[in-house]
Amino acid sequence: MVNNKPILCIDSGIGGLTYCFHFHKTNPQEPLLYIADRDNFPYGSRSKDSVQQIILKLVRSAVAQYDPKIIVLACNTASVSALNQIRAAFPSIPIVGTVPAIKPAVLASRTNTVAVLGTALTVRDSSDSACAQRYNPSAQLIGIKAPELVNFIEYDLFHATEAEKEAIVQPFIAQARDLHADSLVLGCTHFVLLKEVFVTAGKPDITVYDSVAGVSRRIAEVVDSVGRATVARRPQLLVTGTAPIEPRWHTYAALCSGDLTMYAY
Repeated sequence: MVNNKPILCIDSGIGGLTYCFHFHKTNPQEPLLYIADRDNFPYGSRSKDSVQQIILKLVRSAVAQYDPKIIVLACNTASVSALNQIRAAFPSIPIVGTVPAIKPAVLASRTNTVAVLGTALTVRDSSDSACAQRYNPSAQLIGIKAPELVNFIEYDLFHATEAEKEAIVQPFIAQARDLHADSLVLGCTHFVLLKEVFVTAGKPDITVYDSVAGVSRRIAEVVDSVGRATVARRPQLLVTGTAPIEPRWHTYAALCSGDLTMYAY
């Protein structure tokens, strides 16, 4: 089945880029639209109801304008808050959410203590604990809130020195060690952009997990079910809001090998 409609990816900022472009590297023929909701960044400090309203409004506008074949909520906070509501509102469009890599972490943990690094809203969610109990009833999940890390990655990552990256990661690794965790799950898509720094800082006793490959595989499975594209197009990075686009966004667009478009709603 041929389906040249785009895949629509949504995040509050740059976090979901790693997820969506991991998929795009192995599926370059698939048209990809990435919406960075700059106007409402960050989602993690908002209430669940507020995030639901924001995502529903954004998706309604984007669906009307772009008619996507799949929607990817490339954001843990958006997925925790609004995945069910988006699926109910758009039953004819497959919706792929982003969930932390809890299963491999709890299965591999030797101490049965797994730290989950996320936004305040994601850390409060109970679904991760249910997943952990399903695969390892002895596992204990401990949430670590890291709102300052989200802001650092969004605004400072691409001009930060290696020393600055290490300095902001170290306290979270130290906290995981204090909790006797041997696994650290990156429960926010933004954090994956610092994964290698986390991996280095966590050696030799803490293993770092993310869900990039798993989500990418799920997107590919859904694409197979709704139809593959035959007309290749460059991916587009779209930014919400009416303010002038800051120079950093052009850096992000280049990172994605995409075009940069203003998207106001």
